[in-house]
Amino acid sequence: EAPVKVSDTTITYHLTVSAKDKKYLNGKLLTDAMPQASYGGKNYKLKVVSLMRKGASGSFDQKVDYTLDSEGGISYQFEALNKEQTNQVKEAEFELVLELDETSYQNMITQGNIKLSFTNQASLQEEGNTDPAAVSEAVPTKMEMSFIGKQGKEANLEGTRYAWTVDLNTKLSSMKAGYGFLVDTICETDHTYDMEHG
Repeated sequence: EAPVKVSDTTITYHLTVSAKDKKYLNGKLLTDAMPQASYGGKNYKLKVVSLMRKGASGSFDQKVDYTLDSEGGISYQFEALNKEQTNQVKEAEFELVLELDETSYQNMITQGNIKLSFTNQASLQEEGNTDPAAVSEAVPTKMEMSFIGKQGKEANLEGTRYAWTVDLNTKLSSMKAGYGFLVDTICETDHTYDMEHG
């Protein structure tokens, strides 16, 4: 399960894994290859922010250990079935949060805006077998955003005063508070600044 469209750098996926009949998830490997996309001749990649498992409370509050492959794909190994078979796992739900990696974010700043489509797909493997035992449906998500946007509207009936709103997408560490300057220009013969806040 994934959002159809996002307007920032993060995509949150929900994964539900179930075992059929008298089988269990114990010992199986859940994998999710990192989706990639391209725009304007640049490649865009996602990285893992967190992987959480739904607990008894009904919330995704259980941190789990996972591994990453050379391409950034994520894998989670279900615990092995113990001798008494008291730790049987028939179903599990996960919340996987991904975001643009630093290089992709820098590309977005350079290009000014992006219109991407990421397709994500998870698979389940038997222990010791590289062939997937089950594969999820491929789920696409559009990511459309701008690094900086500016909108203005008349603030009074005479049209002599305008209110402008400037939005910056600075979610990642590439743009830290106190390390950047916002520069705005106007025609000095036509307008003057009347800064209220910001």
